[in-house]
Amino acid sequence: MIQNNNYSERKEENMRILDLKKTLFFILITLVSLNSVCMAQYSSSKTVIKEKIVRYSLEQGVDPALALSIAQQESKFNKNARSAQGAVGVFQLVPSTARALKIDPYCLNGNIIGGVKYLKLMQDNFGSIELAIAAYNAGPGAVKRHRGVPPYSQTRAYVRKIMANYNYLKANPDPAMLKVAKQKQAPEIIRIPSETAIFLAKPAIADAFVKMNHTKQVIE
Repeated sequence: MIQNNNYSERKEENMRILDLKKTLFFILITLVSLNSVCMAQYSSSKTVIKEKIVRYSLEQGVDPALALSIAQQESKFNKNARSAQGAVGVFQLVPSTARALKIDPYCLNGNIIGGVKYLKLMQDNFGSIELAIAAYNAGPGAVKRHRGVPPYSQTRAYVRKIMANYNYLKANPDPAMLKVAKQKQAPEIIRIPSETAIFLAKPAIADAFVKMNHTKQVIE
């Protein structure tokens, strides 16, 4: 009886150790993958950045011409842009906004996703392109307080510049807009992001990991 109890205890301990190993292994794989994806994005050219903005804007129901105009004014599509106020990336997101949007502003894709999401929120809140632009610059609170574009010279100049570029792009689409539009017309090819691929592969990895340790556990 004592021998059986000892065997059961050893078996339970082995299972706990195995679960811990699996958890640590998955965390390591995920962190390495996400870091690799994020670092790879930093080799993206201005053209690729524009195409990313256009694609995500279309997915979110935001006019790509508007999103491109915001990014042009904020950073000139510079993924490494930093401001004295702590804003970062293509869409110059501040840490508090990034946390609220639950994105990583230092990662190119995260910055673009966050910028377009925030722009979408401003459009939904105010129902006007000009007010959305003003809110992106001065904050939604300022737009609400003044019931319109705030009387700040910097914000009003910001709105004028972006509206001018927006109207220009509506009449003269950026090559990125034309390219993405053409791709949308072609048969869709399903691409699985590397993060998703790793997630889907986890059961297989886990099975292999269990099999590798199975013999050792039985012997012990």
